Order: sequence, then structure tokens, then C-alpha cells
Amino acid sequence: MTTRLVTLAFVCLARADEYTHLYQTSEATHLWVNKVGPYHNPQETYTFYSLPFCSSFPVEKLEHRYDWLGEVLEGNDLIASGFELRFREPVPDHTKVCSMELDEESAAQLSFAIHNHYWYQWYLDDLPIWGMVGELTTSDSDEDESQAEALLFTHKRSRCRPPDCGSPPAADPRAH
Repeated sequence: MTTRLVTLAFVCLARADEYTHLYQTSEATHLWVNKVGPYHNPQETYTFYSLPFCSSFPVEKLEHRYDWLGEVLEGNDLIASGFELRFREPVPDHTKVCSMELDEESAAQLSFAIHNHYWYQWYLDDLPIWGMVGELTTSDSDEDESQAEALLFTHKRSRCRPPDCGSPPAADPRAH
């Protein structure tokens, strides 16, 4: 009987995490950055920080996660983003995460990535998030993209809604 009570106490004290996919309100969640690559060739990928992206910590000090053989075979290299996110706690609009100044070489790398339609991939609770690095300022009549100006997306906005928020489920038309 004592063993059962001790076991029950440990089960009750167990914390939720990204492996169980269960979180308590205000519990830290991890945003992992993964890879970047050209949209038109998804097999050509590079680690996220191979491009000069801003980071809240020195990139060399960020944690790497290698969980499963399948992730390694897919070419995933999950790196902690260093962004502090908490479950069910909104991040205020215009929250500054990090800043950096681009030198000529970094600007050229990002311009190349935008001209080649690079995308990035992040993971939040094992859910993939994809986005484009930037866009080109061309009109439909412009055929030559090499002359287009590259615009870098510097602000990210996303919304992750739990299933118990928002509009109620639609009524079942078969119900009487």
C-alpha cells in the first residue's frame, strides 16, 4: 500500500513538457529553429543559423536537440531559439526579441536567400512552422527578378489557439 501511495505521489508531481505535449498555464514552451533552403528545391537545406539571423543568445551557446533517428535522417538540426514563450500567455505586440546590424556580407547572404525564395522551418511542440525569409518587389509584368529589390521579413506574428478557445463547434446537422 505504501508503494502505491509513493508511486501515486510521483505521478501527481510529474511535470508536463514538450515530450508529453501537455502543459500547465505559464509553463515554458520551447521554440526550436530547424533549417532553411530554397522553396523550389526542398532537398537542399541548411541549418537555420547558416544565414545571419538574429538570436537572443550567442548561437554557439544554444542547445541542440537530437531526439530520434528519423529526425537526423530527415536532416533536422533542431536548435533552441532562445525565445521565451509561456503556455497560454500572450506575447505583447511589438516585443523586441533581438536586434543586429547587417554588414555588407550578411546583407548579401540574405539578399541571395530572398532572390532564391528561401523558406525557414521552426518547431513548437513538435508542430512545424514554415515561413519565407523575405520577398521580392516585382510586379506581374517584371520578368527579371534579378533587378527586384529584396525585402527581408523582420517581424514574425503567429497565433496558436488551444482547442477550447474561439467559436463553438458547428452543430451536427444529423442531430435532431
